[in-house]
Amino acid sequence: MHVLILPSWYPRFEGDAEGSFFRDQAQGLAELGLQVGVAFADLRGPRQVRRGTTGGVTIRMDGIIQEVRSHGFNWFPRIYPGFERLWLRHISIAVNEYVTRFGHPDIVHAHSMEPAAVAAEKISREFGIPFVTTEHSTAHILRPVSSSKRSKFKRLAARSSSNLAVSEMFAEALNESYGGNWHYQPNIVASRFFTAPLVRREGATTRLVTVGYLTRRKRVDLIIEAVAFLRKRGFDVALTIVGDGPERGALTELVKGLGVLEHVEFVGQVSIFDMPTAMSRGHILVSASEFETFGVTLIEGMALGMPIVATRSGGPNSIVKPNLGRLVDEWSVEALAEAIAAVVVDFADYPAKEIRDECASVYSTPVVCAALDAIYQRACGDAR
Repeated sequence: MHVLILPSWYPRFEGDAEGSFFRDQAQGLAELGLQVGVAFADLRGPRQVRRGTTGGVTIRMDGIIQEVRSHGFNWFPRIYPGFERLWLRHISIAVNEYVTRFGHPDIVHAHSMEPAAVAAEKISREFGIPFVTTEHSTAHILRPVSSSKRSKFKRLAARSSSNLAVSEMFAEALNESYGGNWHYQPNIVASRFFTAPLVRREGATTRLVTVGYLTRRKRVDLIIEAVAFLRKRGFDVALTIVGDGPERGALTELVKGLGVLEHVEFVGQVSIFDMPTAMSRGHILVSASEFETFGVTLIEGMALGMPIVATRSGGPNSIVKPNLGRLVDEWSVEALAEAIAAVVVDFADYPAKEIRDECASVYSTPVVCAALDAIYQRACGDAR
């Protein structure tokens, strides 16, 4: 089986977290014995130019996957139709170069409808092969969808041999909006999290950890306020914040204003290779996001043996079972603090090894990639 993966976004440098789970999944499929390639339109805006080229084609073996990139400058960072036309031009260059070097794939796997599945549909027609789509983007839930885009997404969903969503709630929402029989297929946890040491709580302090791009939607402010709330009530808790973003300044001021400067640390952005170590500074993984299509950091925390406290924000609904932590039904400091306190008090009821084992049974590379291989086999069988 020869699979060509078209990611809508992808790591641009070693250790880049953007789209790293696409790369991890591609490597996992190759480890399963499939021939796997990645074609990517690597368009860089002014802030990204210094990290790489903006012209030509690069071809390399990335581990055991073949990778072809067509590089260009993103002239339309805020004008999506212009960006999509430019992206499609470059992905066509990358795919043609890939086929010349490595042959025709049996199937194309597009990650997100915009823009990857648009290209996958064209390749499917041109080569007479099926394509499947996995949707990841929160834009389908958080932004209004125009009638023209809705028509496009319905067409793509109808043409795709299999439509995959990364949470049960997300699959339901996509089915309602576009049809196409979307079903749940989770992301994977990279093996580096399973090989890292299990977390252990030693000493009096229970350290929480939250991971992500610091935007308002992530509601890290609620977690900080919950820490201050719990400390006033006698709980010895602290917080590690991994990641960076536009809200960092405001969050730093909030920490100072609440008087918890000694109990909250900002680690900043770290590479994917350093992430297990950075996360292992904590004992409980906390997420207060307003919406998540999945929640990769939650399953990464589970792979390290952490119980989870998360808001009922979409993706976490499919992940956090009672034996793995607590789901919070409302976005309030008191509700979040109550859930954290319950896990702190009952911490011994969440054995790290059992959490890791359950995570591996659902989200490990062999399990997820075997499910994807079965999907590819069915799609290719149906296409014959």
